[in-house]
Amino acid sequence: MCFSELMELDAFFISHGSPLLSVDDSLPARPFLKSWQRLKVLPRKPSSILVISAHWETDVPTVNVLDRNSLIYDFNNFPRPLYELEYPAPAAPKLARRVKELLLEGGFPDVAEDNSRGLDHGVWVPLLLMYPEADIPVCQLSIQTHLDGAHHYNMGKALAPLRKENVLIFGSGSATHNLRAPPRRDGIHQWALDFDEWLEDSLLNGRHDDVIHYEEKAPHALMNHPEPDHFYPLHVALGAAGPAAKAELIHRSWEDGSLSYSSFRFSTVRPARIYVFLEAEVVETTDEEGFLIGSVMGAAAVEKTAEELRKEIDELQRQQWEITERLRDPRGIRRGGLAANGVRGNGPRQRGVVRPADRIDPEDEPAAKRRLSSAVVKVGDGVVAEAAEEKEANEDLAADGGAIAENVNDRTSFQLQRGGLRRSASQRIRTADAEIPASEHLPRVLPKNEDPSLVKRNRRMLGQLLGTLEKFRQEDRSLSSSDAFMRRSDSLKRAEERAREESERLRLQEREQLAEKRRRDLTLRARVAAKAEEKKLELLFLQWTEHHKKLCNFLRTKAQPSIFYQPVKPLEEDVALSEQQKEQAFQEWKSARREELSEYQKQIGDQYIANVEAELERWRNARNARKSNNLMNLQETMDKELETHRLEHGPKTRKIPGGTEDDEDVEDIAGEDDMMDDVLGVDDSNRRADDPKPEVGNSSPGPEEDVQ
Repeated sequence: MCFSELMELDAFFISHGSPLLSVDDSLPARPFLKSWQRLKVLPRKPSSILVISAHWETDVPTVNVLDRNSLIYDFNNFPRPLYELEYPAPAAPKLARRVKELLLEGGFPDVAEDNSRGLDHGVWVPLLLMYPEADIPVCQLSIQTHLDGAHHYNMGKALAPLRKENVLIFGSGSATHNLRAPPRRDGIHQWALDFDEWLEDSLLNGRHDDVIHYEEKAPHALMNHPEPDHFYPLHVALGAAGPAAKAELIHRSWEDGSLSYSSFRFSTVRPARIYVFLEAEVVETTDEEGFLIGSVMGAAAVEKTAEELRKEIDELQRQQWEITERLRDPRGIRRGGLAANGVRGNGPRQRGVVRPADRIDPEDEPAAKRRLSSAVVKVGDGVVAEAAEEKEANEDLAADGGAIAENVNDRTSFQLQRGGLRRSASQRIRTADAEIPASEHLPRVLPKNEDPSLVKRNRRMLGQLLGTLEKFRQEDRSLSSSDAFMRRSDSLKRAEERAREESERLRLQEREQLAEKRRRDLTLRARVAAKAEEKKLELLFLQWTEHHKKLCNFLRTKAQPSIFYQPVKPLEEDVALSEQQKEQAFQEWKSARREELSEYQKQIGDQYIANVEAELERWRNARNARKSNNLMNLQETMDKELETHRLEHGPKTRKIPGGTEDDEDVEDIAGEDDMMDDVLGVDDSNRRADDPKPEVGNSSPGPEEDVQ
């Protein structure tokens, strides 16, 4: 049967890679896509194309319903020719509405339409090479990264009837997609190679459930796909082909040692062709028997060894640790060079911003700490002081023994600047201690009131400042009752209220996103932990089976505790029959224990998943309690600190204005209360409203009218 006789079109998953694929001939995936029509990868031309792109994420499934498609250049810092490319493919509004209809019939209650979004580079980059004529209508469908692979697989199942309507369905993503991994020119990262080989083996052998739950089944799943956006389009294409679909690897190449261009065809017939592209050269091979052998080998059930189980357990524990670190730091503030230098490649875990490990520039390092003394040596214009000046300075230092102790370090620093001193710090300290007599350090008393002109100047400036402040206060009082001032105040209040509402809305939105991301990470960690526990039970069952198999060679008493013994001579003459009976009894025991183990493993998985909601609820309650207690504890904390300060240092005192030195100090209780009100945000106008009003006949000025 040739491909042109099929009623249904095949579904595809295309790894679109970098936007440079549209212009860079050195990428092997480019000649493969350019040869799409020449090699008849798809035997007949489709009437329309539906693309599920990794670069369109929405909350619910969304299709773009447009009269005319436009391009979205959703990338930065690329060569200018990329932003000048055009792909004027017509829009497909009828197909978009048909997609929405099928999704609604398939059990998706909420399907949206987008009347403005164009085609992102996950769509137009591969189509520019596959169908450069741009004469086929194109429609795009979004993905939902907050949901799992089963959701996208069911989306594909709902869209399966489109294949009979001559519609090409292909997912555009990447087989591996870790852009934070360091580029490698001399080979391929082992973690990427393991994942790519696992993906090929799972698809070709029909293990679709493993691909759907790749987070649990695949090796290095989180390393290859830190985010699932570039892998979910494969699930949609796989679901569109149906549960009996046969997968075919139609292309494989690599970029930077970690980005795989592996692409797959999903059809209802056995694949017959493999297209291999090496150095821009196309080779077509046929290997029908190879696929048969692979299917037979994949169908055979092979028990894993203890070493393989231990490796899988270690990998699951590593993935669990990565998810836990992501839960501890959801915003990624503490994660620095993790991808480039491995786990904790920068030494112990650091707080705050992580400094790169490869920074060796001395200018980036903080300045060395130096002890500063009271004297300052200033060298201007790079001119070195003369020897006579140095001698005079030394004589001055010798005349005053106390000053020598203070200025030795500065003179040493000055000599270091001249390059005349090359001794170590310990030698300098011993020499200074030997030559300079010990003297008590006296604090320097700075003169304050020796210059009368300086005192008058300070008083004059202070008077001008107080007068200016009083003038401003009187102007504020006179203007506060005007209509313009009231309107401006109302406008400022409304602007502040809008700013607070917007800030609160953004805060709530971020909190919801963090909660959803935390729920997803907790679910994933629960699945990984349950899988690790299952692997541990498998390892324990394997050891138990080996032990029981050894015990089968012995006779056992029925009385408990059992006694195992073995006769010197066999009791039965037919050794083969005896061995057969032992093997049969062992297999029956093993089957019974296997059923018990499987049932217990299912209970473990359900228990881990059930604990996710409880843990998420505890996290929310703790966060709400912490938020409510912050405001409650603020007043109590400030009161305790103030009381402790008063007990240790006594009340704060101040001089009575205009008094003499003989006047006693009074407690500045009002000043402390004002400081507390400023910290706690107490409205001063409300406090003044509660104060008692002065009597009518009292002509003494209030505190606000008293100008110093």
